[in-house]
Amino acid sequence: MLRRISAILFLLSFTMWARPAFPQTTVDVGRFYDELAPYGEWISTPEYGWVWSPYDMEAGWRPYTNGHWEYTDYGWTWVSDLDWGWATFHYGRWYFDDMYGWVWIPGTVWGPAWVAWRHGDGYIGWAPLPPGVIWRAGLGLSWGDLDFGVALGWHDWNFCNDRYFLDRHLRKHLLGPAHNLTLMERTRNITDYQFMHDHVFNRGLSVERAEQMTHHKIQHYMVQNFSEREKRHVGRIVGHELRMFRPAIAERHVERTPPPPQAGRRFDLQSREKKLQAYQARQREELRRSQEERLKKAEPGQSRQEMRRRQEQETTELRDHQRRESSALDNRARRAQEPAAPPREPQRQEQRQGHGRGRH
Repeated sequence: MLRRISAILFLLSFTMWARPAFPQTTVDVGRFYDELAPYGEWISTPEYGWVWSPYDMEAGWRPYTNGHWEYTDYGWTWVSDLDWGWATFHYGRWYFDDMYGWVWIPGTVWGPAWVAWRHGDGYIGWAPLPPGVIWRAGLGLSWGDLDFGVALGWHDWNFCNDRYFLDRHLRKHLLGPAHNLTLMERTRNITDYQFMHDHVFNRGLSVERAEQMTHHKIQHYMVQNFSEREKRHVGRIVGHELRMFRPAIAERHVERTPPPPQAGRRFDLQSREKKLQAYQARQREELRRSQEERLKKAEPGQSRQEMRRRQEQETTELRDHQRRESSALDNRARRAQEPAAPPREPQRQEQRQGHGRGRH
């Protein structure tokens, strides 16, 4: 109750000094097609229609890693460092595809961030909401028939020590996915989206708890729109405002297809394979060291045999996911060498809002 009253007072306080916002530009999904094409490849899939995958991301990349968190009148808001982050971290859904790696499904509803949250034992984590999780104005977030523990795989999460949660250079504090299997057990789900003042509010961690664990007073910002004329794709803080480019996306059918992949792009498979193999080797070593440390710190009464059995399962799951990463890289390399295929008939807009299950 106190949390709700605090949030309401925070929102009302903005009305005393907030200047009028620029009106939102209204466009359709075709805006995503054009503006994201220079940064990644549009892929036609039978399940979700057109999805997008970024070019040239480093080995082991995951969504919501290049940027930082700010607290606004929409709750916890992701401020991406990437030129294409205005779209992919505020509309739609992400999932890891066995053929293509991380891909993004366009959506029409803007949010401060579309993530699930976990917290506990000194760690905080977030993961992109999977396809099938839908926001309904006035009702909130619906998981439908999805099981939270199944729809989000351990490899989807980004964890850090909670004292670094608000660091502007958050990426350097993120732990590798080798730690996720253990941290999933040490943390609990705190995902909490609400409908407040006619918009989505990403509550997650309370402001009071965030201040306690980071030892910093949380600055509150009002989200404002960049005008079309002064459009910037990377969010910017100006005084008490967080200015962001967030056009309204009309829910209408788009007949045309996205632009084809950039011609002449060089895909250096040998270099990428080398980097991925080195990254995967580091993750296996991190997991091994973590397992040894846990065995040394085993409390009296804990079954070491059971601990080793669970650790073997952890190792198997990590290697399985690494095989998926390698397979997706090989497939992207083959696609880069093939001539562009004729586009499939685009699906209707309502079929591309992430209403199906993700592949984890």
